Amino acid sequence: MKVLDCEILFFILKYMQDRCFKQTNLRRSFPPPLVGAPSAGKESTTRPSKERVSGLRNLAIHLQLIFVAAVWGVAWVAGRIVGTSLLPATAATIRVLMATILFVILLIFIEGRAARSGARESGTRTGTSTNEKNGGVAQKENVSSLDQRLLGGWLPLPGKRDWKLLFLMSIFSPLLYQIVFLAGMGRTAAGDASLIITLNPVFTALIAIPLLGSRMNRKLATGLLLGLGGVVVITGWSPNSDIPLSTRLTGDFLIMIGAACWATQTNLMKRMLEREPEAGQARFTPLSIVTWNSVIGCLMLLPVAAGEILLRGWVAPRLLDWQMLAFLAIIAQVVSYILWARGVDRLGATATATYVFLVPVFGVFFGWLLLDEQLGISLLLGFVLIILGVRLAQTASVENSAS
Repeated sequence: MKVLDCEILFFILKYMQDRCFKQTNLRRSFPPPLVGAPSAGKESTTRPSKERVSGLRNLAIHLQLIFVAAVWGVAWVAGRIVGTSLLPATAATIRVLMATILFVILLIFIEGRAARSGARESGTRTGTSTNEKNGGVAQKENVSSLDQRLLGGWLPLPGKRDWKLLFLMSIFSPLLYQIVFLAGMGRTAAGDASLIITLNPVFTALIAIPLLGSRMNRKLATGLLLGLGGVVVITGWSPNSDIPLSTRLTGDFLIMIGAACWATQTNLMKRMLEREPEAGQARFTPLSIVTWNSVIGCLMLLPVAAGEILLRGWVAPRLLDWQMLAFLAIIAQVVSYILWARGVDRLGATATATYVFLVPVFGVFFGWLLLDEQLGISLLLGFVLIILGVRLAQTASVENSAS
């Protein structure tokens, strides 16, 4: 879980937040029972409103977001350790499997419980009224609708047309992204990669042109050139010269391919969030998307990992590898998702998004601290160029949306 995961969570949570603003019900976008947010539309007299949250409480939220940024910075170090030790598809499968199990548990606990409760209430009301009229026919129809939404009465299911888009999303991430990420991290420095991946919003805006009908304009083109210039500076003049240039070039190229994969998934997710749900289906929530994306991606990764093991043999993970994989899955993905969602809920999406740019700073710092990677002016210069490119690309995206 890295700055890409941070960006995708910011995107889906901001989108859901905007929709809820329009419906004058902000808090339903997030999982209140888990992250501690109060129920929508129920301002308790003993609990202060959002506007009156104490400075100390806001400070705690800011500290949590700094912690998340630091965790995602350390994740680059964890990726470097795993990438240099294990085969990429095998390591990716283990990590995604761990995260998938936890996300499924969360989905059952949060949305499955809510859906069952709502279905029971709806069924009781429908059954009472229709039994008086036609012997309970509509009650059977309600049960049928429930079967479509819940698997075994526990796990909320996507609609029929959602499966195709989820399948396509899962090809780009986690399948392709996780493999090229770990393969790239085995060939480049953690600090270098954490800076290069910051270019991802530029790729997102660029890929939105064919997928979402956005338009290329001067700001987007300039942002792309500036961002690529930053990548050239970081790659060509990296202080981590202990890694051969040819190896580093390959690793950085794979990281950029991973960024493009994630950007494609981001745009596909936007398409899924914007379309209306099927009859009898609830609108997709961020947690549902993340969970089913992980489930399908994990099923895709399993045969790839099996083929990798047959061709290249089984590389037994060390204790350190297991620790890093558990950290990536549990702390850097699931726990950070919860804390990030809480930050968006309390502070708003825009304020929370500013913490994204701390991630590469922590990535460079922890690469230096834990892996003895080198620091240099080229990293700072490249980072500045990329940030300028990202800013221009984001401005271009806003202008495209407005037009």
